[in-house]
Amino acid sequence: SGVCSTDILVLSPTINELSPLVLAAANDDATVERAVQNSNGTRMPRAKWADISTTPVPNPDATETKHFCAKADELIDLCRSLIVESRTLAATRDELLPLLMSGKITVADAEKRIAE
Repeated sequence: SGVCSTDILVLSPTINELSPLVLAAANDDATVERAVQNSNGTRMPRAKWADISTTPVPNPDATETKHFCAKADELIDLCRSLIVESRTLAATRDELLPLLMSGKITVADAEKRIAE
């Protein structure tokens, strides 16, 4: 759910397990090229869904597609975990670095905070 301008096309799978297929198809060079070729306008060119929607995608019932989706799901989950970890580390750094630089805490104190 959400709100967006008309130059954003929201794509979502009808079957959740096919999310990686939708993501891959939308980011495929052929899809992007089709969007560029069919875009209209001079200041902010846009492609119409009717033009992009005819781009062929792999058969969702094919064994290879199901295997791809399963593997891609694992990678997407890993990416999400790494994003959370990166944000946590950045927040920890942002909290501790000024305190360390000002001498308000020592490295030993910082290690205790991190452990907590």
